Amino acid sequence: MHTITMRVQRKNFNLLKNTTTISLEPTNRRIQSTLLKFDSSLINKSYLRSFCSSVSRCRELNILGIETSCDDTSAAIINNKGLILAEHTMNQFHIHEPMGGIVPNLALRSHTINLPNVVATTLEKANLSITDIDIFAFTRGPGIPACLSVGTNATKTLAASLRKPLIGVHHMEAHALTVRMGQDANITFPYVAFLISGGHTLVIIVYGVNQYTQLATTLDESVGEAYDKVARALCIPWNPVPGIEISELVPGRGGGPGPALEKVALDGDKTKYTFTLPLNLNQQRANIAFSFSGLRTQVEKKLKSFLQTSVQMKRQK
Repeated sequence: MHTITMRVQRKNFNLLKNTTTISLEPTNRRIQSTLLKFDSSLINKSYLRSFCSSVSRCRELNILGIETSCDDTSAAIINNKGLILAEHTMNQFHIHEPMGGIVPNLALRSHTINLPNVVATTLEKANLSITDIDIFAFTRGPGIPACLSVGTNATKTLAASLRKPLIGVHHMEAHALTVRMGQDANITFPYVAFLISGGHTLVIIVYGVNQYTQLATTLDESVGEAYDKVARALCIPWNPVPGIEISELVPGRGGGPGPALEKVALDGDKTKYTFTLPLNLNQQRANIAFSFSGLRTQVEKKLKSFLQTSVQMKRQK
């Protein structure tokens, strides 16, 4: 492994605090990285520990989580053992696809309409009532500010009216820790997590809750953003097969232009076009990093050249 120096880019983690520098020495080379502390709780931590301890002695705790960071309106109920009791999601593909991407004010309006039904459906699936919920949680960021406000305000209202604890969860921390949830989860600390989302591409070491080391991130745009832009340039429909969700065509995937592009690529010829590596060898020696904007630009130029050639051939005919 090459000797490098890395720092956390706060523009990607504008909700982080309490960062401290640590050193790692894999293969006798020193890597300076940064220990990330997300500090998710928005309530007094000692009170939360006391509350959980007193209630969990009598029964299992039920936690309702609400997610409205982008275009999916989601809710899930888990217990303090990490078991997922129920979950439900409503997407907005039919609203945003004609616009070519997520429109914040339209997403906000849809979240406002969908969230009550999503929460009610989740409770019904778990065979619980809202009074059975012991703790309320919500995505506090990163995300689209207007969309985040819907889940934040709704969850705060529920917690305040029922006098229950409230926890704001960092979006990336939630992704990093979900592998430890579920009946078959057997992942133990520490482990390496590769986080890919619409706005982030990260490789981190997860030492425990609220303890992370970032090893790599993107130098420009995230892989999700590059996928979305290429899908738009190619005019790929978000649901390639009408009436069938993309998650049914590509298992384990959500929806939107990125998964739609992946579905089309599965039937493509990976040897037909050649593109250069995003980072040259010197850059690869100097950084553990990702870069996608150059690769995306190459695809767009290739598409433009192809269209120009097609127009010329038609004119010649």
